Amino acid sequence: MELNNIVNITTRAMRSVLAYIETGADYSAITQKKERDVTRRFDLVAEEALLRELHEQEMSARVVSEEYGDRIVGKDPDCTLVFDPVDGSTNVAIRFPYFCSSLAYAPKVEDVCISDITMGVIVTNTLDVYAAQHGAVRFNGASLTTEKAQRHKPIIAGYSYGVPHVPYGLIELEKQCIVRIFGSIAYDLCNTAAGTLDAVVDTRGRLSSYDIAAGQLIVRACGGMVTTEEGNPLDARVTDTRLSLICSTDAALHAQITEVLSRFAPTERDKL
Repeated sequence: MELNNIVNITTRAMRSVLAYIETGADYSAITQKKERDVTRRFDLVAEEALLRELHEQEMSARVVSEEYGDRIVGKDPDCTLVFDPVDGSTNVAIRFPYFCSSLAYAPKVEDVCISDITMGVIVTNTLDVYAAQHGAVRFNGASLTTEKAQRHKPIIAGYSYGVPHVPYGLIELEKQCIVRIFGSIAYDLCNTAAGTLDAVVDTRGRLSSYDIAAGQLIVRACGGMVTTEEGNPLDARVTDTRLSLICSTDAALHAQITEVLSRFAPTERDKL
């Protein structure tokens, strides 16, 4: 499979969502409630667009996705696709224009981890395309390089909602930064690669591999770091959930974030 195939499939998935929204139908109706999320009608529209593309192009793959889970499409697959049909579903539901479709490719079927991913594409709600392969990133077909802005404070996407307790380290970190929360981790990773954001911090343990599979490759291909909150390189099976991450293209900032989180991490005594 070529990168252009991944770009075309992801773009058509996003186009299908945008077209469905414009029908005026009850596009955001909840069709299924899950433990930590819901499935909406437009999520299924994007999933169906992916399946339609695979069938029409007679492609066979293992597909891991948010809504339909882990399954084999076609016969004799030789690759794995990790698909998040709509990252930022709540934003779609409230018509906040910050969401995307994300598709990652790994050239193997068994025991697939994030580190096995060799191509990743994210298409935004404005149909901008971020595509990574071979350590390079293209934005709408042109090479993407991270813009290093001079700021008096770093701007981070810091996710702290939806958990019983906000870590002290994150509270302390947010005193040193300007925080923005947009509701789409995959899109945030693209903005970090581009330099619009300086970092993404999510310590909640609520992410799944499909949320970050393509985005982490885009950040790393721009020379950035994607780690656990302890600062270790982030890797996981493509079916894993309950992940956290820190990502940045600024090594000094990344070290600062991990140091602050570590310094204020709860001790075993605190947990008693």
